[in-house]
Amino acid sequence: MNGRFQKGRSGNPGGRPKAAYSIQELARLSRNVSFLLKLIDSGVEVFFADLPELNGAMGRFMLATMASVAELEAGLISERTKAALKAAKARGMKLGHHGAEGLAPGFEAEACQRALSLEPVITD
Repeated sequence: MNGRFQKGRSGNPGGRPKAAYSIQELARLSRNVSFLLKLIDSGVEVFFADLPELNGAMGRFMLATMASVAELEAGLISERTKAALKAAKARGMKLGHHGAEGLAPGFEAEACQRALSLEPVITD
């Protein structure tokens, strides 16, 4: 995110600095539609590299639509992560541990055997 402040212009009472940001992609700023629309409505200028100019009704529609897709994507990622953690627990994996002690009991011997078979390749 690249932020910059511009000196007050007409329509900006009191000559207060006005915030303007250049963002690589919409999802980098927010994956929450209501937050993004409140930010835009507050007068902050935001330019997205992955979206065209967002002026007028069509621009607001595009912004809301793309923000909705980003929010959906975040929700789907969360659901997949929760399902994968639940499946790992069901297989007996100890979550939060690293290394061989974190493996499900059935895979520990297999992992050690594989590591031993790769040792000559790694040391060469």
